[in-house]
This record gives sequence, structure tokens and C-alpha cells, in this order.
Amino acid sequence: MSKPVRATRKKVDPASVDATLIALVVLVAVGTLLFFVATFWRSPWGPPEAWGQFGDYLGGVINPVVGIVTALLVARTLSATRKEARSTRRQLRQQIELARNEVAIADAQRLLEGVLNTYYEVMKHREYDGAMDTRTNGVAGRNSQKFSHIFSSANLRKEVSDFVAATGPFPALFSDNWRAGAAEIIGLLKEISQACSDYEKLVGRKQYTDYFRRRVWPATDLLHAVGAIDEVLHASLTPAEMNMPPAP
Repeated sequence: MSKPVRATRKKVDPASVDATLIALVVLVAVGTLLFFVATFWRSPWGPPEAWGQFGDYLGGVINPVVGIVTALLVARTLSATRKEARSTRRQLRQQIELARNEVAIADAQRLLEGVLNTYYEVMKHREYDGAMDTRTNGVAGRNSQKFSHIFSSANLRKEVSDFVAATGPFPALFSDNWRAGAAEIIGLLKEISQACSDYEKLVGRKQYTDYFRRRVWPATDLLHAVGAIDEVLHASLTPAEMNMPPAP
């Protein structure tokens, strides 16, 4: 069954409308003059009073037509002006919204960079002073050590992973000790997670925010392994490449 063909309305050119209306006025004027000449061409020209009557005749016929055409042109001009004003306002609103969005994106970027710089400073200068579980050799006897050393230790991450694989999750007391000792780092991780979420709502993609996730991933993964942060925070700070399925 064939689909019905929808009739398309042909767009009227405003310039052709103006030309048509002006041509109408000219035709009325010329037609009135020709009609008068064809009717009274054999009559004498007459005195000036007769010419006045002739002028009244022409004015009486042509002036209404001119008035109507003028009103139509003015109405069309006003309509075009209103349409142009609406289009201009719409474009201005779009430009303002775009500018606001760009400012919001720039603010979100500065916030992310600022929180990450604070994270680096804490990592560099703060020391962990909590009670670590001595059942993992990697943390035994290191109860006062800079965060940067702890969270960059591949041996410690391996020992924690091996411990979890062998015995299951760490005891709650051990997780609480880590949560208390690394409270400042955990607070910054939450700020970075929220800032990443806010930025992605503005931009709609994760390529930029994944850079920040990769920077804090070692600390995020270790704190999650020892039970110091929950699954929600861990998932929100997992870079995209970590979620990719393994190659066959």
C-alpha cells in the first residue's frame, strides 16, 4: 500500500509579494486612466474645473487601493520585524546559555584540578598514624609513613590482595583503623568523585574525568581492598579502562 503524498506548502518570497502589490497599484492607476480616456476622448478638454473633477475621479478610484496596499505592506513589515526580533532573542538566549555552560565547565575543571592538587599535597606531606594489621608483612612496623609511600607500594597492594584472597575480607576493626587513619584521603576521594560527576553532567562524557580517576586509582583500590571505602565510591572512581572486558 503506497503512502499518501503529503502536500508541501510552497514558501512565498516576501520580495515577490511587495512587487505584486506595487504592480497592482500601477495597474489600477493605468487602467483607470485608460478607461477615462476611452470613454471621454471625443469630448472637449473643458475648463480647469473639469480637470479638477478628473483629478477627483482618479483620486477617488486610486486612493483606496493605495491605502489598502500600504496597510498590507506595513502589516507585513511589522510581522517580519516581530519574527526577526523573536529569532534574535532566541539566538541571544542560546548564546547566554552557551556562555553559562562554558563558565560552569571551566569552574568544574578548576575544582577538579584544585582537589587533585590538594590530594597530591596530602599524599606528599601527611603520614599515616593509624594502627595497621600486623598480619600483613607489608604494613607491619610501618605505623608512621607518608601516604605517598603507602599507596604507591606495589608490594603492599599485592599482600593485601593475597590476604583477601586467602582469608576473605579484613576484620571490621582493621577496616575502621584504616578508615580513621586515611580519613583525609577518603574525604578528598569523595570530593573528586562528586566533582567528576558534576563535570560529566555538564559535558556528557568521561574522557576528561578519567584522567583524575587514574591519578587516584591506587589509593582508591587499596582503600577498597582493606574495607575502608564502600563499593559505591570505588565504582565512581574506577577508570573506564578498568571496566573493559578482558581481551579474548
